[in-house]
Amino acid sequence: MWHELASVKPLQGPNVKVVVEILLSHDEIERLRLRESREENRSLFQQAQDPMYLVEPHTKRVLKANQAFLARLGYTAEEAERLTLSELIASNDMQKIEMDIQRIMASGEEITTEQVWRRKDGTLIDLQVTMSVIQYGRRSKVFGLASEDK
Repeated sequence: MWHELASVKPLQGPNVKVVVEILLSHDEIERLRLRESREENRSLFQQAQDPMYLVEPHTKRVLKANQAFLARLGYTAEEAERLTLSELIASNDMQKIEMDIQRIMASGEEITTEQVWRRKDGTLIDLQVTMSVIQYGRRSKVFGLASEDK
């Protein structure tokens, strides 16, 4: 492959500069679109009315939580991101939740469960939580969407 590259003649002529500028402009446009898309996604996540969170599947540590999650449970973003699910979930079925997370990670399916969560002040709240796997960065994470248990 290196020999093939070494034998390629450099581009020459008056249009080469224009072509390179167009290619660079196209790359820059794509970067801007990607950045805008990420900002829109962050905004949607933060402004959603239902609590949403992202969890590292192996450690069960909260990586991100939206404003609704923080307000409902009484934590700051910094406090929430130091917690694990076992510190947030008050019910005795943490073992079931760990099995659900393993199943989600293995199959990619979505699971909805009833869970009892503990607020920062110690009070309990019944939530219906839908968990699924998403790609975050280069790794799979658990995404949770909670709503009041009906």
